Amino acid sequence: MNNISQFPQIDGRDPFGRGGAIVAASGGLPTLPGGILPGGEQQFTISHLWQTIQRWRWVILGATVAGLAVAIAISLLMTPMYRASVTVEVNREPTQIIQVGNVQPAGINDDDFIETQIGILRSHALAQRVARQLNLPNNPGFVDQSLPLATREGIATGKVAGGFFAEPVRASRLVTLSFSSPDPQIAARVANGYADNFISSNLERRFETTAYARDFLQRRIAAVKGKLEDSERQLVEYARQQGIIDLSSGGAQSANSGGGGSLDTASLVALNSALSQAQVDRISAEQRLRQARGANASAAAITNPAVQGLRVDLAKLESQYQENLSVFKPDFPAMVRLREQIAALKKNIAQESGSLSGSVSGTFEADYRSALAREHELQGRVSQLKGSALNLRERSIRYNILQREVDTNRTLYDGLLQRFKEVGVAGGVGENLISIVDRADPPGAPYSPRLLLNMLGGLAAGLLLGVGYAFGREFIDDKIETPDDLEQKLGLRPLGVIPKFGKNDRFVKLISEPRSPVFEAYQSAITALRFSTSEGTPKTLLVTSSRPSEGKSSTSLALAQALARSGQRVVLVDADMRMPTFVPTDPTAIGLSNLLTGERDIPRAIHTANLPNLYFLSSGPTPPNPPELLSSPRFAEVLEELGGMFDQVVIDGPPVLGLADAPLLASAVKGVVMVFESGGVRRQVASTALGRLRAANANLIGAMLTKFNDKRIGQGYGYGYGYEYGYGSGSHPVEPGRRLIDLGQQ
Repeated sequence: MNNISQFPQIDGRDPFGRGGAIVAASGGLPTLPGGILPGGEQQFTISHLWQTIQRWRWVILGATVAGLAVAIAISLLMTPMYRASVTVEVNREPTQIIQVGNVQPAGINDDDFIETQIGILRSHALAQRVARQLNLPNNPGFVDQSLPLATREGIATGKVAGGFFAEPVRASRLVTLSFSSPDPQIAARVANGYADNFISSNLERRFETTAYARDFLQRRIAAVKGKLEDSERQLVEYARQQGIIDLSSGGAQSANSGGGGSLDTASLVALNSALSQAQVDRISAEQRLRQARGANASAAAITNPAVQGLRVDLAKLESQYQENLSVFKPDFPAMVRLREQIAALKKNIAQESGSLSGSVSGTFEADYRSALAREHELQGRVSQLKGSALNLRERSIRYNILQREVDTNRTLYDGLLQRFKEVGVAGGVGENLISIVDRADPPGAPYSPRLLLNMLGGLAAGLLLGVGYAFGREFIDDKIETPDDLEQKLGLRPLGVIPKFGKNDRFVKLISEPRSPVFEAYQSAITALRFSTSEGTPKTLLVTSSRPSEGKSSTSLALAQALARSGQRVVLVDADMRMPTFVPTDPTAIGLSNLLTGERDIPRAIHTANLPNLYFLSSGPTPPNPPELLSSPRFAEVLEELGGMFDQVVIDGPPVLGLADAPLLASAVKGVVMVFESGGVRRQVASTALGRLRAANANLIGAMLTKFNDKRIGQGYGYGYGYEYGYGSGSHPVEPGRRLIDLGQQ
């Protein structure tokens, strides 16, 4: 092996940045193989919230103080406002359309009615009425008098409406009317003016409604009266044309009479009664004649008063019997009794007639003929009147229709006339439903601005703004800045956090001094590496980053020295064959590229350092295509031989993004450590780099955060992450051939 005195030195200047304190972590959330969090999702905890507030505490405090200052300034600049309030009671009246009283309709329930009244209070018309009633358009303290009157009225109405507020008192029929103004006198005047004009306008609306009802009823009465007169004229004209004379009471025939009150009907009734009596007389005469002929009674017997009385009774009974035959059967008990009475009378007549002599049949026959002739005459007259009555009933159908129309119009006319009288009586009274409970007095102190309330509001607004800004930046700004970001945003175990140190500090000196924060940070990282796997620190360990200048080479050197101090034989391999970090002073020195292209003597390429147990393998001459060498079977053989020669193989690899070298290296080693610059790389860039490594089946055991400044986390940095990396391009921590300090310098 060659001595380190013939080999490279590393730049001891600031590879990480400027200043800072150490924060180290060796643990983290449980990870899946490769360091992925279960589910791969960002975790969000109360601890994260508190850390976010801690990082942005000065922003939150500044926003809170600014909100308080703004609230105080606004409160001092605001014009004091005075508020005067008047309380009114709003009573609900039931709707009255038919009952006695006015016809102002009311709401179905109290809530609807109160809301309706509040809507009226907030109307533009009422505000304009108040402004005019208080002469506010002509008040110099209220409106600029140089404007035209119409403009002043509009401005005054707008101010009145803008300063007015109506609020119902809960669970009551009370409404509070308030007005705000810089002048306490105007505030009280406008509030009271609102109450007075609200009452006046309510009474006017009720009176106008009653007047409208009277006008409506008048028009309806006139129309119904005309219809009533027309229907009566039609009824009379039709009765005259048809010769219908109504004899019913009041001169009006009922709808169901069917002409029963006419002359023909009355005559028919009278003649029908006379016909019945004539039939009785004819039957009596005929009976006497038959008895006289059948018994050969003498005239004396016929004219005998006793016999005549018996015959008269017999005739009545026989007539009654004949009439009842049309209703009852002969077996009916009443009919049987009549027959028995008739038989008894006949027997008595026969007994009385036996003692009389002579015959008066001529006289009885003359009586019979006279009774028969009268019956026939009455029957003819009744038949004639029946035809007239039936004809009258047919003609009375139209008459009854006209009569019903007359009755309906008369009823409607009488009802409207009665309602018109009621409205006329109640229209001038107008019960007031609105009453003032408490009038407004000029307020003694302004209600606005409220300094304490405004200060509390400013504090709350500033605090919310500050917290919102902090969490907004926390979630929008996806830079990897803290160990929590490694866990929550990338799903990696944080192995260590390397602080940012001063610009005059030499890195190699810092990693060699046990009291240095940087030394402690890397020692903590070595401890974390030992517990990263079940077998301890991986035998072959690749250190890489997502982009250049994140501190991977310095981290590789520091880890190699820390492992060597623990008593292990460690070889540090510079596998960045495009832009090597550890450049030997001898350009012809054998390196990794020589071992991959034919050189078989690995010990010849190994160089010792001044630090015991630490050895070095350079990258060698720059090859035309490094990925071809790294993907060859020879690279695996070299790693295997190095693993047999040394306890630990630490590989300083190239960045991941833009190159195929790092994924090839990661697939060949036992473990990969990612190095991220705190605040220098975004989550998307880091995730892309991790995705490439995972696609190569790399064993990501964790990550390290470099250039960490815990005093400025969350304050923001100006940086760019454009990637430029290739042959002879980009910055380099060590200039080729420049000797600075030895690798093993203590």
